[in-house]
Amino acid sequence: ARRCGAFLIGGRSRRLLFHGPPGTGKSTLARAIARELGARTILLGHEATTRLDDASLVQILALLEPGVLVLNDVDRTGEHQALALLHGLESLVDQPLVTVLTANDVETLDPAILRPGRVDEIRMIPEPNSESRSLILEHYADRNGFTLSVKLRESFLERSTGFSPADIREFAEIARAVGVELAMEELERIAAQRELYAGERCQEFNHARRGVYRPRLRRA
Repeated sequence: ARRCGAFLIGGRSRRLLFHGPPGTGKSTLARAIARELGARTILLGHEATTRLDDASLVQILALLEPGVLVLNDVDRTGEHQALALLHGLESLVDQPLVTVLTANDVETLDPAILRPGRVDEIRMIPEPNSESRSLILEHYADRNGFTLSVKLRESFLERSTGFSPADIREFAEIARAVGVELAMEELERIAAQRELYAGERCQEFNHARRGVYRPRLRRA
C-alpha cells in the first residue's frame, strides 16, 4: 500500500495482479490496500467486465473518481476483453489509478497481459501455513464470539492443512451457530468440498475450458 501510494503521489498509475487458489483472500487484500490508501474503490466481477466497453469504463471512472479499481477473475473474463480493458486503462484514463487484477489460474492468461507496462507487479497469494491459519482462526473466533481450548486449536491446525481463509471463516460461522464441538466434526466435510473447487482440479478445469489443458503425467 505504501509503495502504491508513492506511485499515486508521483502521478503514476500502478497495476497489480494477485493470483492463487479460490478463497485465499485476493479481493480482501485488494480492499485492504484501498483502506490503507484511504481511496474510493470500484470492484468489478468478470460478469461486468465482459459487458463494459472502454467508453463505459472511462465514464464510470470519471464519475466516481476512484483511487483503486479491482477487476476480479480476469482469467474468466476472456483474453480479448481483458486486453481491451487494460488498453483502455492505459490510453483513456487520465488520473493515476491503482488497478488490482485477481485470477485463480495465472497460466491461462495471455502473456501479453503480464508484460511490464500492463501489469507492474505479480504476486502469488498462497494458502496460509499453520501459523497464518492460527492467526486467521483467532480473528474469526473473536468476531464470532467463541474460544477454542489449546487441544481443539491444535487439532484444528493439524486437520486444516490446505484450508483457505474462506474455509476457516466457514468453520468459525458453523462454530457460532452450533458450537465448537459440532464444528470440529465438519472439518472433513470442508476439506472434501475444497477438493471439488481448488488445487489441481481448479487448474485442470480452467485449462480445459480454454482448450489448452494437457493431462499431466503422474508418477505411480
